[in-house]
Amino acid sequence: MLAVPARRRVWDSVRAATQPVSVSELATTLAIHPNTVRLHLARLVEAGLVLEAVETDRHPGRPGYRYRAAGADPATDAGAYRRLAALLAYAVRSRVSAREAGRAVAASEAAPLAGSDPVEAIAGALAQEGFAPEVRAAKHDHIEIVLHACPFADAAAEDPATICELHLGLAEGTAQAIGGVEVDRLQINNPYQAGCRLELRRTAQPLRRG
Repeated sequence: MLAVPARRRVWDSVRAATQPVSVSELATTLAIHPNTVRLHLARLVEAGLVLEAVETDRHPGRPGYRYRAAGADPATDAGAYRRLAALLAYAVRSRVSAREAGRAVAASEAAPLAGSDPVEAIAGALAQEGFAPEVRAAKHDHIEIVLHACPFADAAAEDPATICELHLGLAEGTAQAIGGVEVDRLQINNPYQAGCRLELRRTAQPLRRG
């Protein structure tokens, strides 16, 4: 399915979009003829990788459609959910909350990164998890990391109180292990649209050394 390069590009573009996209928007972004985009979208919809919805604000005439990703990349989905299962199993064994479990595991995993830039370390950890992070500087010492993908969209949609708190804990654990930054909050968005925002603040706390 996704071995076709052009179809993979369409899929990646739909997943990266912060809101449902139209055929014309995809065609412009990818420099592909709209009919080719429609063909690939039809296959992706048929496979259940993309969801199609009728545009509600169009003028009378031929209906238009917008598309959004239905879930994670099947090539990495199994690995992502194995990771999620391991983290939740740790929480059960340790009798702690999902957030506390994420914090403890991340602090242990980030220990070798002591002395490195904490924002880069947190963004790197999020990238490895599959969140497609983008670091944005804000006023003064505040930093925002926008998450352009959610590798656990289905699970997060079912139980955001557990899944999103778990990943907030992962960010907090990385910050704890390195120092120099504090995690203020995670602003949660619809997991199928992604766009969650992790808000950080640099502090006077010295970086920890390995």
